[in-house]
Amino acid sequence: ITGHINKMLSQLIVGGAISNEWVLSKDLKRVSNVVYLNPEEVAWVKEGGRYKPYQMKVGMRYTNNMDSKMLNKLNPNTYKYIALNGDEDSPYGIPIYCSALESLGVQSDMMTNIKFIMKYIGMMGYMDALVEKPDQQDDENDDKYTKRLEGLLKTTKERVLSGMKDGVNVGFKGDHEFEFQSTQKSVGNIDQVWQLNELQMASGLKFDAAFLGRSYNTTETSITILFTKMLSQITTLQELVAYNLEYGFKLALLAAGYSFKSLEVKFNKSTVTDTLKYQQSEEIKIRNLSKLYGDGIIDMDTYAKAVGRDFEKKKKPRV
Repeated sequence: ITGHINKMLSQLIVGGAISNEWVLSKDLKRVSNVVYLNPEEVAWVKEGGRYKPYQMKVGMRYTNNMDSKMLNKLNPNTYKYIALNGDEDSPYGIPIYCSALESLGVQSDMMTNIKFIMKYIGMMGYMDALVEKPDQQDDENDDKYTKRLEGLLKTTKERVLSGMKDGVNVGFKGDHEFEFQSTQKSVGNIDQVWQLNELQMASGLKFDAAFLGRSYNTTETSITILFTKMLSQITTLQELVAYNLEYGFKLALLAAGYSFKSLEVKFNKSTVTDTLKYQQSEEIKIRNLSKLYGDGIIDMDTYAKAVGRDFEKKKKPRV
């Protein structure tokens, strides 16, 4: 079940929706398999004022006006599409990290550029080697002369590279000129550009750059607030997964012939810190309710329901 939960969470984050089918066995007595459909391959067609789910065939691309005759109809009794976000009446889910994709693309271009600089120019700079061009000989045509010049430059490059490894470069005075060009001044502020892009990316991911391993003026107090915010975001994802699991478990139990009134899936608290804060808030709530009951403002039944109990255990308060 842990593997299924991880897949559902991944679908929500990457595809913007849980998209799976609870496949019943041929005798309809159990759930034999859980099949995950790519949310991007699911098309919703409006029929009779309601949207119906269809699966696109291999090689098809989405268009605004999908023809249901060209699609594979999905069974609404076993297939579930649970969108994380949505826009207006459209049933399609929107991935939560869409706004970070552009910044990720920029970072990829930056890395490509840095790799090029490291490979062809170097971290500290590059060497300019100027060689005096020899004259064209009388028996040389233009093609032979060009090839001789190219060979001279290639040989010079190999010798300069070999000399830089050894720390020694040699050449004829007046024929060779060596000059080292530093790139430090031109790339000195690259960290500021990189930082700006990372901050934009973190904003698109909807959490602070500190969770990317970057400490951009982040205090301990702000980290605590951000951590609490992240836990609330995780709870939203867990609630959608729990709803999907409830549907699958109910389908399996009904197929097996079980009769029941209700079924509920609940996740444990994400961290010890989360549990501690929850218990502290519960303690304050119970203390306030006890005071209200003691003053005669609420009755014992209201007290019980406020703390999550459907009925009171005892008509009279314990002394």
